Amino acid sequence: MDKSLVNPCLKSLTWLIGSWVGKGGIGKYPTIKTFSYCEKLEVTHPASHQPVLHVKFSAWFENKETKEIKYAHFENGFLKVRPSSDPLHVTYTSAHNNGLTIIEEGQFEEVNNLLTIESNSVGRTSINKPPAVIRTKRQLKLLDENHLSLRMFMATSTHADLDEHLYIEYEREN
Repeated sequence: MDKSLVNPCLKSLTWLIGSWVGKGGIGKYPTIKTFSYCEKLEVTHPASHQPVLHVKFSAWFENKETKEIKYAHFENGFLKVRPSSDPLHVTYTSAHNNGLTIIEEGQFEEVNNLLTIESNSVGRTSINKPPAVIRTKRQLKLLDENHLSLRMFMATSTHADLDEHLYIEYEREN
C-alpha cells in the first residue's frame, strides 16, 4: 500500500499495515493445558478519508508430523484513532467466531512502539459455554521493521485475575 494515501491521523500506526504471519505462538491460562499455535494478522486501511484500520486474525493448529492444519479462531475488527490525541488514543471493536464481541481502548506509545488496549465491554452470545471472558488486554509491539509481537491477557468468570493467555511473534509477509 502507498503509505502516502494513509489518513494523516494514522501516520503513527502505518507500521501495522500489511500481512503478518506468526508460528510457534504459545497459549496458556491457569485453567487450560498450554498449547502452540500459528496465526495470520492482516491489517488494511480501507478508506483514506477515515482514521480506521481493518484488522483480521486467523489462528490455526498445525500437526508437525502430517502438516495438517486445523483452524481455531477468527477475529475481524476495526481499529480507530482519536484525531489529535497525545498520546494517540485508540479503540478496537472486534467480533470473534467463538461468539464474543469486544470493545477495547488504550493508547499507542510511540517511543516504545507499543499499542496497549484493554476491554471496556465484552459481549457474548447466549449459546457460549462457560466460563465467560469478562476482561481482556492486548499489547502489540513493533520489534523491528519486519517483526511484531502480540501479548494477550484475559480474565474469566472462573478466574478473575488478568493473566497472560497468548504470546506470538509475527514476521511481515512480502
